[in-house]
Amino acid sequence: MQVAAVISFVIGMQSPPGYGTDAGTTSMRTLASKLQLLGRLVRGDDLVRRVTESDDEEAKNILNRAQELWQLADASFANGDNEAAGSYASEGLAAVTAVSRRVADAGRRAAEDRTRYEKMRRRVLSFSEAFQRVVLEKQGQSVAGLLNMQEVTRLLNEAERYAGNGDYNYAIEHVGHASDLVETALAKARDRDTLLHELKFNTPEDEYEYEKQRNMSYRMLIDILEREKGDNPEGLEMIRTAVEENMRIREEAEGLVQGGDVRAAISRLEQGTESLARVLRMSGLVF
Repeated sequence: MQVAAVISFVIGMQSPPGYGTDAGTTSMRTLASKLQLLGRLVRGDDLVRRVTESDDEEAKNILNRAQELWQLADASFANGDNEAAGSYASEGLAAVTAVSRRVADAGRRAAEDRTRYEKMRRRVLSFSEAFQRVVLEKQGQSVAGLLNMQEVTRLLNEAERYAGNGDYNYAIEHVGHASDLVETALAKARDRDTLLHELKFNTPEDEYEYEKQRNMSYRMLIDILEREKGDNPEGLEMIRTAVEENMRIREEAEGLVQGGDVRAAISRLEQGTESLARVLRMSGLVF
């Protein structure tokens, strides 16, 4: 049972039927139960641990106050001042409820931030891998210089250090910078207009092979995007539609090549690649 629910139950509890009808006895037992509950909560390992491990200074102050109120309530009860004991106990239980809710909310936020950080980090690593494959594909061209991998590694290491300390705000900030660097470099590497002047094909068949490789690279990026959209049915449907269309286009292009119309095959394959690029652009990547 949640702390707040337990407190509400104990505050409103009455003696069991047949236990006794004397108002004073009932009141004493109710007060004693409230004091026992308050004592267990302010000294309990779970709540104290969660508050101590949190960065919420206000939560720590509230817990300290609740512990003081329990001591005051216990001392008043021992001295026979039930009115003061009841007042201190009620205030202490209200403080415990407040601090419990604060650390519970903080825990949920931390879990959400951790999930977001881990997803962003996986994205950076995936696209870094994709960039390295582009570098291998474009051997002899000045593609590798588009990305400062040392800076990306530094940012990821810093992000991991912050995450290890539970500081997901700074961790997300650093991994976000790394993501910007990788995605910008990958977009530039895939900008065919800036690379075409460096490409010289001896035959139309060579150019067709290049377009096949370019199409496959985009298809690989789509695979990464599909894994990231696993919890987004609409996004998955859009991706799968584009993939199926691209498969048909590749088959058509192969048929054109076999029929001897390589130029038409190149043009058709370019259309398939652009279709995949549109899906990537819709995901937030600039291609």
